[in-house]
Amino acid sequence: VGDYRNGNIYSLSQTVYTDNGVAILRDRIAPAISKDGEGYISYGMLIANFEGGVGLTSGQGSAPVALLRYSNDGGHNWSRWIESPIGAKGEYLGRVWWSRLGSARDRQFWIRVADPVKPVLISAALEAA
Repeated sequence: VGDYRNGNIYSLSQTVYTDNGVAILRDRIAPAISKDGEGYISYGMLIANFEGGVGLTSGQGSAPVALLRYSNDGGHNWSRWIESPIGAKGEYLGRVWWSRLGSARDRQFWIRVADPVKPVLISAALEAA
């Protein structure tokens, strides 16, 4: 694979999670959730099921985390990032979750993995009322 900026040539691999040594950002932004504009929704917990145990032996990615932030205005402004661990190497049974997420009329969620690990998001569930 050629780099248009500097002419470097790289090999493409499904087991390397960096771009010339820099971790690749993986993002998943959900569509907006609302009650058809009628009233507020209280967000209790968001659970994301990732493939666990993907941490590296050392360095960045040895304790990989998933990051969450949300927007209440159609993606114009976002909350701060909130971390939750994915699972260090060999920790296969952990769950990624965030709780006490407040309330809003219209909300979007953004999940990011910024560590150089295999980021497999299997499913997600939201507890809301």
